[in-house]
Amino acid sequence: MKYLCISYFSPGLYASHSDAEIEEAISKSKAQQKKLHETGKMVLDVGVERDSYKIGREAGELQTREIFITADKMIGGVTIIEAETIEEAIELARLHPAAQVDEGEYLGWELEVRPINYFEMKLLDH
Repeated sequence: MKYLCISYFSPGLYASHSDAEIEEAISKSKAQQKKLHETGKMVLDVGVERDSYKIGREAGELQTREIFITADKMIGGVTIIEAETIEEAIELARLHPAAQVDEGEYLGWELEVRPINYFEMKLLDH
């Protein structure tokens, strides 16, 4: 079974730290993420930019709007892992930088793990 891991960060906490502190945390994050990659259980790993758009129907019309996020927590990345059970998925997710990098605590890093009931991946030709 596949599991979706959504990583979060706090923009407000990022704003209260220096660029050097953030770069140090990100550097440690990359090294820790490699450990999760090396398990062979990672299917997908992507970082998410802050730009966001809402697409939906309003008053019978399709609308697209840019969202200016002011949330306390924002999505920073998405990882999909493969595991036999939720317990195994949680153990694998515990290797994620959000759980392992000490600096992530003062930057508001968190990780959510959810079972996926459908997954299809198509590689696009460019």
